[in-house]
Amino acid sequence: MEDNNKASELTYEDAINELREILKDLQGDLSHIDDLEKKMVRAGLLIKFCTEKIKNIEVRIDDIISEIDSDAESGD
Repeated sequence: MEDNNKASELTYEDAINELREILKDLQGDLSHIDDLEKKMVRAGLLIKFCTEKIKNIEVRIDDIISEIDSDAESGD
């Protein structure tokens, strides 16, 4: 599992891949409750990261579309 301090280096793809690994682990045999807790906390952080990343991208796309529409209306 990645260190929580490396969030600034984390990409969306890395987060999704790590979530897939956590899911695979959870579908297997988890004999230690402490491992389950750590994996669930990490999964929550990764989900939050991915959600924020998607929201930020949506805002950027909306801005680009607005700019294109504005340029088209002004004849640029």
